[in-house]
Amino acid sequence: MTIVDRYPDQAHRFSSVTADSNADQALLTTGKAAMMVHGTWTYGSMAGEGGDFASGGHLGYMTSGRSTAARATPATCPS
Repeated sequence: MTIVDRYPDQAHRFSSVTADSNADQALLTTGKAAMMVHGTWTYGSMAGEGGDFASGGHLGYMTSGRSTAARATPATCPS
């Protein structure tokens, strides 16, 4: 079940943007998005194209937890 399935009356509030053109970063650096899920590879473009967002101390990070998927085998992962 997707979030849109769960809240159909709120479907108009959900949309996606492309990361290829850094539209996601633009939403973050202009205050129109609260967070985005990416890796360290986005820091360079944020520092270079995001004004003072990164240098001004507005960029933070958190870990997403430990994944065991790398050690998974067909025997341990039911399909």
